[in-house]
Amino acid sequence: MAAQNIDTNIWSAAETSAAGGVFEAPSSLGGSMAGPPTGVRLDNGGSPVEVLFAVDADGRLWHYRQAGTAWSWTSLGVAGLTGQVTVVEESDNEVRLVARSTTGTVRTALYYPDGALSTWTDLGGQVTGTPTAVDHPGFRSRAVVRGSDGAVLTNGGERNWLLADAVGADRGLHGRWLTCRRNGSRPQPSSRRGAWCR
Repeated sequence: MAAQNIDTNIWSAAETSAAGGVFEAPSSLGGSMAGPPTGVRLDNGGSPVEVLFAVDADGRLWHYRQAGTAWSWTSLGVAGLTGQVTVVEESDNEVRLVARSTTGTVRTALYYPDGALSTWTDLGGQVTGTPTAVDHPGFRSRAVVRGSDGAVLTNGGERNWLLADAVGADRGLHGRWLTCRRNGSRPQPSSRRGAWCR
């Protein structure tokens, strides 16, 4: 479990009971980030890799992962990002990162178990808040965002953003969207680590 403290550092607490619900005292991981972290666990061929992502005040993306016997924050380069990064699976060995840029567009890149990051792709658009994403069967991901005009937009790699639902500000809705998919009548999480919906 990890979260941003009011001192801007990232804190975490590990579960100590196999039965669940019992955690050790929280401890600081450092970092001094501009927003909350996002976590992911990659299968990595049976050797799981756990990673935290966060963006600092200068728009740089950082990852927190084990390097040798130590854990540390390492910069993944200046990406011009803002807010929290969304993570969705592309396969058992890579995840897609989706984030808002400082210019209001949406950017995406692939992250690999060895810590490598692909080139960022700018999907364009003018969005507000934090983008979210969903993985379809076959590890096909799709970003969902709120446009600056209040419309809900989606992009699965198309040239242009598609209108998902015009829910302008007059409907009083705000904040981040939760994405999910359904298997028949049973709700499914938006990713293997995603939240459940009804």
